[in-house]
Amino acid sequence: MVFKKIFIFIAFITLPVLLTACTDDNKDGITITDMAGIEVVVPKNVEKVAAVSPSTADLMIAFGLGDKIDGVYKTVTDNEWATLIYPDSVNFYKYEYDESAESYFSRGVDLILLPDPTTVESLRNSGLTVLNIRQFASGTFDDYLFTFSEILRQIFPEASDKIDEWQNRMNTAMDDIASVLEAQSNQPSLYYIYGDKLNGRGSHLAYTDMPNSFVASLLRKLNVKFVSDNFTSNRPSEEEVLDTNPDIILIGGIYQKYLYNTLINNDTWNKLDAVVDGRVYNIPVGFAPFEQNSVESPIFIYDLANKIYPELFDYDIAAITKETFEYWFDITLTDQQIEYLLDGLSPIGQSLVTVG
Repeated sequence: MVFKKIFIFIAFITLPVLLTACTDDNKDGITITDMAGIEVVVPKNVEKVAAVSPSTADLMIAFGLGDKIDGVYKTVTDNEWATLIYPDSVNFYKYEYDESAESYFSRGVDLILLPDPTTVESLRNSGLTVLNIRQFASGTFDDYLFTFSEILRQIFPEASDKIDEWQNRMNTAMDDIASVLEAQSNQPSLYYIYGDKLNGRGSHLAYTDMPNSFVASLLRKLNVKFVSDNFTSNRPSEEEVLDTNPDIILIGGIYQKYLYNTLINNDTWNKLDAVVDGRVYNIPVGFAPFEQNSVESPIFIYDLANKIYPELFDYDIAAITKETFEYWFDITLTDQQIEYLLDGLSPIGQSLVTVG
């Protein structure tokens, strides 16, 4: 009976301590709403981030948070520009999108950034802290342009000045273009070919982004008719794309040179108005492809304005690019390197990937 009373007494005085510990854990965290609208408690003093979502490493490095990155998606550092622009990226661990929970636990990461909601949920159920960060939204991406940068501000307030600078540059670029295009009644149609990887389920040329993507959001600000608005999938049939006969074709990603050659050598695709009129344009590739939400995005906006409306805009893209990389990455690119970068080539002027 005495033992029983002692046990109850110990339990009684211990319970408040346990409850206080749980409460303190919550106080020590930061509640973040991710891009899927889910509230997640992220620990304070995050030191190791698995930046697996596209372009998250780009923004983190530019904001002075590169030393917080444990790893990135496996293809990021296959891009030769990434290792030139940020040499320490050679030490990043290469993650798969479906990396196991055990792998993340073994690497001791504090935070994981992932694009796929299903994988995010699975890892959360394993006890890991995961945020859903992606290049598309449930509606339009217009309201999400600055979401990831604001999430970084909450977790790393020391980066606030650089985050403000990037957001100001983005707003300036968008406002400058919009002010000129207000009186522009012509709305050219545009088809975008996704080229960061090849389509594994059909024609490589019939692979695009949907209306809820980052790319679509910027194109709307450039007053173009995004033909993918009419598609039900980012992998439409060739016939669906060909029927749109776009005025302009944009090709992005590390496979862009292969895709361009495929396009102009295809006896059906090369009869499209965009090809015949010489309006097939590449998208530059820096640390990340410019069509991803990144510190290169203002250059992307100016470059698109020049290409889509050459009669209205004549920005010095080479000069803007040079200043951008000096400011954000503390690297001075040569004029030749800038030319290669803007042409979607490697730092030595070769295709970024070889397709056997």
